[in-house]
Amino acid sequence: MRGAPERLVPILAFSDGNATVQSVLSSKLTQRNKRRLADVACLRESYGHEDAVDTLKHLEGPRNPSDPLTKKTKLVLNAGTMDLLHQFMTKGVLQLP
Repeated sequence: MRGAPERLVPILAFSDGNATVQSVLSSKLTQRNKRRLADVACLRESYGHEDAVDTLKHLEGPRNPSDPLTKKTKLVLNAGTMDLLHQFMTKGVLQLP
């Protein structure tokens, strides 16, 4: 019988919500919103599972390339993240912490 194939690429997950990351990594139940509680439960289940997420990290706004896609703020504030998004979309490479 063959075992599970070795995974060659680690799966990294990033969230711009530090509270969400802390909730997933903590054993305490801190969420009061039912929908968020379900999201945290799903992330907890997949985090550390052998065929799911290996690493979960907080991604701050200024380093989050998806911010221009999800937030309406002044163009000046989004300039850095828009550049990150553009580099990722044109070069296919994203440098994250």
